[in-house]
Order: sequence, then C-alpha cells, then structure tokens
Amino acid sequence: KMEDMQRQMEEKQQRQMEEMQRSQREAEQRQKQKMEEMKRMADQQAQAKREEAARQKEEMEMKMRQQQMEMEMKQKQQQMEMERAQMEAQMAMEAKKQEMQMKMEMQAGGGGGGGGG
Repeated sequence: KMEDMQRQMEEKQQRQMEEMQRSQREAEQRQKQKMEEMKRMADQQAQAKREEAARQKEEMEMKMRQQQMEMEMKQKQQQMEMERAQMEAQMAMEAKKQEMQMKMEMQAGGGGGGGGG
C-alpha cells in the first residue's frame, strides 16, 4: 500500500510537471507571437514613415522646381521687356536720326521736289 501511494504521488508530480511545461510552452508561444506582432507593427510604421518622408521630399523637390521655373520665367520676361525697351529706344534714335537727315537734305536741296516724302 505504501508503494501504491508513492507511485500515485510520483504520477501526480509527473502530471504537474508536464502541465507546467505545457503552460510554459504556451506562454512562450504567446510571447513569441506578441513579439512578432509588435515587430510587424514597428516595421509597418517604419515603412509608413519612410513613404511619408519620401512623399514630402518629392513634394519639396516639386515645389523647388516650380519656384525655379517661375524664377526663370520671370527672368526671361524681364529680359524680353528690357530687350523690347532697348529696341524701342534704338528705333526712336533711328527715327530721330532720319528726321534730322531729312531736314538737312531739305535744307541742302533747297526745296527741290520736297525730298520725295
């Protein structure tokens, strides 16, 4: 009878040990899953951050390019306006010169046919 009791005790201990190991394994498994989940979440966040950063960079570059283009357009416009002003000034000068020349010719010609218009 003593032996029976001892065997029962040992079996009970064995079962308890197995139960403990099993629950420990389950706990480890859960922990592992949790860790993996957290890692995946972190990866997703990191990915999202990278994408956001890339998008912002792209936007910045686009804005910079746009500003550059606008600047160049303005400069071209200014250049064109300056050139037009110069042309007009030149033309005015030419006209004045011609006018002067006409007057000189008329005076030199002494009214000979009026200089032809």
